[in-house]
Amino acid sequence: MISSPEVARRLNVRVEYRDPVLVHPISAPYSNRVFYMLAEDLSEGGLRLLSSEFIAIGTRLVLDIEVPNSPSIHIVGEVSWMRQRGTADQWYLGLAYTELRDEARARLRALVAERQSTE
Repeated sequence: MISSPEVARRLNVRVEYRDPVLVHPISAPYSNRVFYMLAEDLSEGGLRLLSSEFIAIGTRLVLDIEVPNSPSIHIVGEVSWMRQRGTADQWYLGLAYTELRDEARARLRALVAERQSTE
């Protein structure tokens, strides 16, 4: 069993992915809001987002990862780490996927493989 984000990061190939992700927080106090955040990278286990919103560690989020010419990949994740981007009012959020259906996992795996082949 994976015990930390650091171990998960080593087990999954990370690829650059600089595209918008639609984020629906499902934890209070953010649960009535929807955000677009910029993904910085992604893997089969999680992704890193750039946010103009401070989102606390432990917050659960529904993510819609946009895929060209295909429906979005729908995943539930949890903020496992965050840090401020320099002195700006922007935050890097590290998310670990907590709910991922088999179909979404297969599509995510294909997306990672596609991005890996172009790097």
